[in-house]
Amino acid sequence: VTFEQDDLDFEENAKMELILDDEKNWQIVIDAMDKVAGGPSGTATRRFGRANYTVAGKTGTAQVFSSKNYEHLDKKNLPKHLRDHSLFIAFAPIESPEIAVAVIVEHERNAVQITRKVMDKYFELKQQDAETMIIESPNTESSL
Repeated sequence: VTFEQDDLDFEENAKMELILDDEKNWQIVIDAMDKVAGGPSGTATRRFGRANYTVAGKTGTAQVFSSKNYEHLDKKNLPKHLRDHSLFIAFAPIESPEIAVAVIVEHERNAVQITRKVMDKYFELKQQDAETMIIESPNTESSL
């Protein structure tokens, strides 16, 4: 069913619920998010394609300004305060999520890069903690 914007009743729509209790529906969303960060034409593949962990993500843009006065300009030549915001949400690893990140960057296009740095640091620190625990573990033979 298609509605025109004027036909929608806010109160009626406010009562609508979205229920994703069917695992196959969740898997469709996760598979699509996987392709964003790792698929051949994914919008975040350049930054996450070589990560040593799996990532599911979604890129986005929030338009700041629209005007015919600036259509002739390359986006890089727009005044900074008129440039779009970049957004990225992601979780990793896909198989057993440990970290979820949401980044919004005003007037820049580097939300994906920032997310990659945050996730890389998380997994780096996790690895360091694991190595430290192994080194600091008491030797069971020496305590006998």
